[in-house]
Amino acid sequence: MSSAFRDANMASRDAPKPAETPPLALSIVIPAYNESARLPRTLAALRSAIDEGALAPLAVEEVIVVDDGSTDDTLRSIEAVLEGPWTTRVHRFEQNRGKGAAVRAGLALATRPWILFADADLATPWQEALLLAREAAGDARIVIGSRGLRASQLERRQHPLRELLGKSFNRLIVLVTGLPFKDTQCGFKLIHKASVEATLASLSVDRFAWDFEFLFAAHKAGVVIREVPIRWSHQDGSKIRPVWDGLTMLRDLGRVKLRGVREARR
Repeated sequence: MSSAFRDANMASRDAPKPAETPPLALSIVIPAYNESARLPRTLAALRSAIDEGALAPLAVEEVIVVDDGSTDDTLRSIEAVLEGPWTTRVHRFEQNRGKGAAVRAGLALATRPWILFADADLATPWQEALLLAREAAGDARIVIGSRGLRASQLERRQHPLRELLGKSFNRLIVLVTGLPFKDTQCGFKLIHKASVEATLASLSVDRFAWDFEFLFAAHKAGVVIREVPIRWSHQDGSKIRPVWDGLTMLRDLGRVKLRGVREARR
């Protein structure tokens, strides 16, 4: 196992951690597709966390919302809460392109050294960013929040079938790619932009498989990645269609692996 992943699956809330959270300057990237019902609450919670000092010493200096071709009034719904103690950037696709395309666009627009990617549904409380940041005090340059570690706290679980499908797919990812993580798909990741710019330029998956494509490419490039347990609560209104999107992710998994094999032979 690569030293970049040593002890990746042993992360625990009880494990020794740096005593203090480093003072990171953050851009936050939120992809959104038809999120008029959930995104305003997520942004309001972010502002409350900042106002209450719950994220100190992290400095949220920039918030980037990427509207992935929404057909509802996503952008109008967040006007009242979009402005805050941060620079606001909004990017809109005219047509839906997929989560991967939206995240890549947001990461490209981000200007701060560290980027926190978060889903629009607030499944992971903003305060969990402190746990990710503590890993960044060491050598980690990508820190992924995980629902699959022993110390993870699932406050509201998904439907059992949906959870089974997710775990089975992650096992397949591990088998095909060799990534040792218990949860590649959780939408809560901290990324050091300068360390992954070359990796981001190589990505091509536009939909939900972008997470493991990104981690697989970063792994091959030698970027240090850590996985940490987080609090997580299932939120109604998911845009994932288990059957159709599951088949699409299987296809993309095969393509990612095949591309990796071809590159290794060059």
